[in-house]
Amino acid sequence: MDGDLILLQRELFWRYISNKQPIWTKFLLKGLKVKNSISDVNERQIFNDLGLFTNIDSTDDSLIQWWSRAKSLARSIENKQLTEIGNFGERLSLAYEKERTGKNPLHVAYLSDSFSYDIESIREKKDTSPLFIEVKTSTKNRRFASFFITRNEYETCKKQGSNYVFHLWSIDSKQNNLLIVNSDEILSKLPIDSEGGKWEVASVSFNQFHWDNCISFEVIN
Repeated sequence: MDGDLILLQRELFWRYISNKQPIWTKFLLKGLKVKNSISDVNERQIFNDLGLFTNIDSTDDSLIQWWSRAKSLARSIENKQLTEIGNFGERLSLAYEKERTGKNPLHVAYLSDSFSYDIESIREKKDTSPLFIEVKTSTKNRRFASFFITRNEYETCKKQGSNYVFHLWSIDSKQNNLLIVNSDEILSKLPIDSEGGKWEVASVSFNQFHWDNCISFEVIN
C-alpha cells in the first residue's frame, strides 16, 4: 500500500478512535498488547492492515507519533475516570459526615489542592473540634484495589494525629462500603525513609485493612 495512503488512513482511523472512543481505547496504554483487548475482528484487522501492530522501528517517526497520541488519549481517559470516581467518593463522605454530625462539613478539596485532605468535619455532634478527612475511592475488587498517599498527606496526617482519618470507599454496582481508618493505622503501612532520601508517593492496598467493620452507606435523595 502506498505510504501516503497509509498515513492518511491511519489519521482517519485515529480520528475515529478519538471521537468514538471504543471500549478498548483505554487499553491503548498497553501498546501492541491492546490486540488482546479488541474482540471485534474487523477492528483488529484495521490495525493489521495499517501496520499498527508492527513492532515499532526507532526510525519510523509516523508510527511512533501515532502510538504516542494513542497512549496520551488512553491516559487522559483513565485520569478522567479516576477523577470522577474520586469525586463520587468525596460526595459520599460529605453526605455521610452530614448524617453523622448533623452539620455540613467543609469540602476543602473543592477550594484548593493545598490542604492535604479533602474534607473538614467535626469529631462528634457534641465535640466540635476539627476532624480532617482524606478520601480514597476505588471501584476495583478490594483484593486488587489500592490508593496513593502523597508526602504532603503523610506529613499532615502525622501532624494532626487522631484528628486526621481516612475514608476508604469500596464501590460496586450493589453498594458503597465505607471503612474509616485512623491515622496510626495508615502510618504503619507506609515506607520508612532511607538515609539520604525519602519517599514522595506511597501505594497502600485496600486489603491491608479489616473490612469486617465497614459501613454500607447509600445517599437517599
